[in-house]
Amino acid sequence: MVAWRCLLRRISDAPACWRQPPASWTTARSVSSDRPGSAPDLQPGGAKPNRRRRPAAKPGTKGHLYVALEDHKENGFAIHKLDIDDGVHSGFTDEPPPLPPPVVHLPLLTHVDTKPTRFAALGSSIVALGMRRTRNSTSLGGVTVVYDTDTAMLTESHLLPTGMFYGHDVAVATGNRLYLLESYSTPFEYSLGKYHGGLHCLKTTADPKDERENDKWCRWRWQAFPESSRFYWSSKTFPPALPFHPKSITAHVIHPRGRTILVSSSPLGTFSYGTESGRWRRRGNWMLPFKGSACYDRDLDAWAGLYLNPHDIDAHRNKTAAGDDVHLCASRVTSARRGQPPEWKKVSIHDLSVFHSNDAHWSDLDVKIQLLYMRERHEYCLVEYLDNHVLRLTVFRLSYGDDGELVVASVQPARSYEMPTYYKECFDDTDFGSQAFWM
Repeated sequence: MVAWRCLLRRISDAPACWRQPPASWTTARSVSSDRPGSAPDLQPGGAKPNRRRRPAAKPGTKGHLYVALEDHKENGFAIHKLDIDDGVHSGFTDEPPPLPPPVVHLPLLTHVDTKPTRFAALGSSIVALGMRRTRNSTSLGGVTVVYDTDTAMLTESHLLPTGMFYGHDVAVATGNRLYLLESYSTPFEYSLGKYHGGLHCLKTTADPKDERENDKWCRWRWQAFPESSRFYWSSKTFPPALPFHPKSITAHVIHPRGRTILVSSSPLGTFSYGTESGRWRRRGNWMLPFKGSACYDRDLDAWAGLYLNPHDIDAHRNKTAAGDDVHLCASRVTSARRGQPPEWKKVSIHDLSVFHSNDAHWSDLDVKIQLLYMRERHEYCLVEYLDNHVLRLTVFRLSYGDDGELVVASVQPARSYEMPTYYKECFDDTDFGSQAFWM
């Protein structure tokens, strides 16, 4: 009996490499790979893949869409709160209604000496990092502004790491920490072949595991906001160095367990960062198939995000023009330890985009798009910033079809809002400046 239990334990603990890989997914190889998967993802016997049960939504909670827009009239930024279930819809031929009044104005300068304001999300808070005048108005200083969407509390601090003055290239939130990668610091290890740039961290509340972070190079030293004890910035003269240049990042994801961040950098490949070990490791010369960030979809048991057209990497494009076909991509979760390239498949969402319109007034516009995952609703929102000062939102679901293919189903008609002419869409040149958030 004991031997039988041992055998069962060995089988249950078998590594993932023992499992037979499905033939339906396309392997994410190099950045030039453009092969979508087409065959169904079926388990032995033809059964559909197992899907995890949806967690019950918290009673009384309702998410909203928050959009941060640059306000040249007020020389700052305005955050608007949108209810996507208010029943207001506008088609291509309708005159879009104006945006609702902003819930808060942020006192940050819009653009100072190539020092742009960047936004990120941490829990229920929107974090803005930028520059503003000092109290005597004679010089500029860095500032961190945190807006809590649950309490409407606004926390402002003049504490900002020096390397963050020119903005960050990537922001990744996991747990109570926000990791930010920037490309302006000169790390101490630069002479050893490292790249310019550094890794910084913003966290909420004290964390007991901070005392166990004793790595010589990656240990965090924390400095609390003088104005609030809720937030802490990592404080080091030389931030932890990066094994790649942040400007070359094409995609990033978080492992579902929340302890590993995967980053693809062209042309070096994909790297992983362990939030507990504080170390970077190169996983191979393959690339994640996403454009920017991708999220973990529990229903699909896969990462999902906008598909990266390999031609856009060299062209550094962050706009979508008429005639472009926009795709979503779903990638199987790969083990950070094994370092194997994930398998993926894609599906067109052209019919959901503004380019589906037959009206030349809409279809000839340049558009900047962002994809949001509304986790508790298990739905997605396609945010389109049109260069005629219109904000367009489309809500849809992503699922597997009977043959295992990706299927996109619209949930409600698209809606549009008219933005004031003194507003400017807040996407930066790197296309990582997420300015819309679901909370």
